[in-house]
Order: sequence, then C-alpha cells, then structure tokens
Amino acid sequence: MTDERFDVSRRKALAALGTIGVASAGAGLGTSAYFSDQETFENNRLAAGTLDMKVAATEYYSDWSSDEAELAGMASDVDSTDIRLPPGEGQSDAQAIALDFDDDYRGDVYGAFFGTTASDADGTPYNEVNGGVAAAEDGGLCGTESDADGPMIIDIGDVKPGDFGGAQFAFELCDNPGYVWLTGGLRDANENGRTEPEADDPDEEDGVVELLDEIQVASSVGAINADPSGFEDTGSGFQPVEQYTLREFLTRLSDGPGEEFSAGTMNAELGGGTGEQGCFAGETVHQVSVVWWLPINHGNQVQSDSVSFDLGFYTEQCRHNDGEGTAVRTLTDANDYGFEAESGGGTRGDGYWTDADGVDNSNDDPYEQLYLGGFPDVATLDPLPTPFTLGDIGSVSYRTRTDADETQDYFLEIYTVTDGTNDDAWYGRLLQALPGDALNRNAPAGEWVTWSTDPGRNQLTWKDYNRSGISFGTRTGVTLADLQSTTAFDWSGFVSGAGPTAINYRDEEILTFRVATASGWYDSHEGDLDAVQIDLTSGDSVLFDLE
Repeated sequence: MTDERFDVSRRKALAALGTIGVASAGAGLGTSAYFSDQETFENNRLAAGTLDMKVAATEYYSDWSSDEAELAGMASDVDSTDIRLPPGEGQSDAQAIALDFDDDYRGDVYGAFFGTTASDADGTPYNEVNGGVAAAEDGGLCGTESDADGPMIIDIGDVKPGDFGGAQFAFELCDNPGYVWLTGGLRDANENGRTEPEADDPDEEDGVVELLDEIQVASSVGAINADPSGFEDTGSGFQPVEQYTLREFLTRLSDGPGEEFSAGTMNAELGGGTGEQGCFAGETVHQVSVVWWLPINHGNQVQSDSVSFDLGFYTEQCRHNDGEGTAVRTLTDANDYGFEAESGGGTRGDGYWTDADGVDNSNDDPYEQLYLGGFPDVATLDPLPTPFTLGDIGSVSYRTRTDADETQDYFLEIYTVTDGTNDDAWYGRLLQALPGDALNRNAPAGEWVTWSTDPGRNQLTWKDYNRSGISFGTRTGVTLADLQSTTAFDWSGFVSGAGPTAINYRDEEILTFRVATASGWYDSHEGDLDAVQIDLTSGDSVLFDLE
C-alpha cells in the first residue's frame, strides 16, 4: 500500500460539543414562554434570560506517541480487549480499533491514558476552550465568563486509519435546570481531487466524500474516562452502545431541535417540567463527550477528503416546559421567491437555496426575495403568536455562503404595519440590515456564515430606508437593541447629517420579514441561503429550513 496521507481540513466546533469538523448550528427556542440559552463554537446565538449555559472544552487525539504506548497498546485479540471501537455496519473489510491497557499500572490507567491524548508527543496541549474541562471541574463555571463565540476546538490535518479522538465538554446551567440537546449539521465536504491510490481503490466513488461514511461517531453524557452513557462493558470490551457514520450523525443533529440527551441527570418532574426526557440540574458541572474513530482498513478511498460541520448545545428551562424544543418550518418552494433549491450541504436538514439565473420571483422581479409573513401566498410566521412588535423580537439570524468575501450579500429587512401615523408607504416603517455593515464582521469565502442581531461576530446593524441623511450605503452602527431601547429613537445621535427624530420603533407591529438581493447587483451575486430563524423574547421561536 502506498504511504499516502490525507487531511481532515481545519474545522471549528460549537460551544458545547464538537469534534471532527467545523463547528455549530443554529438552534431555536421552544414554542412557549421559556427562558433559554445556547452556546456554540461557531456563530450561534446566546438568548437572554436567567437560564445561562457556561461551557469549557478539551480536545483529545491519539497520535500513538511514546507516552501513550507506556499505558496502552493495540490488542492482539480485537474481540477481547479493554476498549473497542468497532467498524460500522457497512465496513465489512475493516477491523476494530482495540486497546489493551497496562494491567501493572498503579493508579487510574484509563485516566492517565486519556490525559496523554490531550497533548501531542511534545507535551503541547491540543485545543482548550475556557481553560478546558479541568478548570470547570476545579471551580465550576457559573459566575465566570465561560461563554463561546466560535473558537476552534478540533483541528486535525493528518488522520489515518486506526486514529481516534474527540472532544470532552463541561457545561453548567446557571440558576435553573434545563433540557439539553446536541445540535449541528454538515457545513462542507470536499474530495479535493483524487490521488492515484484513491482513484485505484475499489471503494472509491467519484463525487462522493467517503470520509463522511468511513468515520464513526458516538456521543455520551459523562466523562469519557469514567462512566459515559454512550459506552458499555461487553464481552468484547468497553465499546459504544450506538454508533453512526459521520454523515448519519450530522443528519440526526440537523433534524428538528437536535439529538436530545434523553436521560439528563434528573426526572423532568423534579425540575418542574412535564417532558418525557430528563433535565440537567442547575449549578452542577456536567460533562459530554463526542468520540470519533477511523476503523482500520486500507483507507485509500478517503485520501484527500475533507469535511467541516457544526456542533453545539441548546438548552431550555425545565420548569413548566414539555421539552419539545425548536419549531422548524421546512420551505421547498424556492422558485416562487426567485431561488433554486440545492441538495446536500445545507446547514439544517439536507438542502439550501441559491441564486437562480433567469428565474423570476412570484412578483415577476428578477432578484431573490424571501418574504416571511404579512402577505398571501408567502410563508406564514407560524407558530409565532401574532401580532408582535419590534420590541418583542429577541433575535433574528440567517446563514449565507459565497465564493468570495462579498460585502453585497443577502440582506434582511423588517417591515412594520401601517398605523396612520407617519406611515412611509404601504408599510409603516422599513428597517434594513446589510451584511457589509455588520459589526465584528468575519465572512470567510466558501464557508457558511451566520448573520445575527445578537452581539458578537457578524452582528447586523440597521438603517431606516426613509430617513433623510441615511442612504442605502450608510453605516449607522445601530443595533436592534438600540432601536428597542427607547420610544423616541433619534437617528442624529448615531449618523452625522441625519435629521433629528423621535421615532417609537419599539412598539411598531411587525408586518413581514424579507431576505433578499438588491435590484442593482442581484445579477452579479452568487451565494447560498439557509436557516432563517426568528426568536421572540417570550421564548417563541421558528426556524425556516430551506430545502
């Protein structure tokens, strides 16, 4: 076999769980008035409330260095060993990764071994977030600033058959118990060309990223070196209860609210909840692990493949809540809005919408425009309770991907209902937010990017379409929170040359949301759109999955 290497490209992982890929995906609130919170390692939101999730994370990876070899080695009998990471159902030509530990070691050999996998052969630690799991165990997380806003947690560029690794996460729910879900989805997958051994491999299929189907994944509640829920002792060794291919795993995470941690650490009734799944106690550090492994076989079919994906945690309060999670609406009528539907590689579910050359929207306009609510024959805002005002909006977000770092990208508009007082047209007010004007802007080419009204990376800022001195290209720095903070908003305090105003945006009733390209540059824009989410301060939320 030719000694060829392949890379699993750089990836970031979400704020509460992450492994083998790029990090997190959006999550949503439930459909009742619950406090909620969300932590991610890539571009997600943290909703306000008294349920606050704090997180820490430690990456581990077995590089078969000498310090690991002093504690464990490959077992001679893969069916009778200490730890066994088996191949998947479709990997008949592969064998398990099987480890035997040193029986003569004095102390916790499991803990010692996994301690060595948290650093490379030179003793340099792999990625840690907020001090890692050890810091969380020492002093807890509540009362700290242990949030996450897109840090990298997994970064592996030379994975080979027989390798394994993952991420260990610690989280603490401050003040109240909560339901917890693992969320995520595929971000990107590429073959990156084909090497000669890859092209000659009988398992290689042109156009298929086999790495998604060869890597196996398991997740657990509990420390990986203690008693994780996702592993069990069997006659063949300590091995996963359930395992999935990476492709299957990410599909499960992108379905609805995500993968629920059904047992929790307490019965929902003890936390005041009514759901069937368990809750996690507040003011207690909990651990979650995600383990990945590439079973042993010739492996040439995965050479040069790369994958990136999102992972994250989502939590809702337990009390007075049935734990049903995110309300997801799937939209499939892309052409009606001037888009084309694409399959594979979306951030929620399987697909996404993209620019459509020569496809007019239902208004016979050549540009793309997705309306949400307000008109017949467009997507309604169900299950959000209507009417609601600008002041009732907790956050709005959506995700885009372009081949270049485009300042001209799908923008967001909010129209309000006419009320007979200073109405601008058929609507009351028109507020616009352009990605090019976002605060803390970071939009790498070729990657899914989240634009959100929440503070942090790529925070949208607003302008009033009909205010003198504020043109389409004016950068105002005005956030949603600024518009909601007063009943007499004055643009002259933010924009030089803007006339003085005293506008009550906060109490304006919402008519519709619009995500669109502009008539002046739609024909030169090439980009994708997915996962439009609207959260209300009441806890009601809806995510529009574009398929």
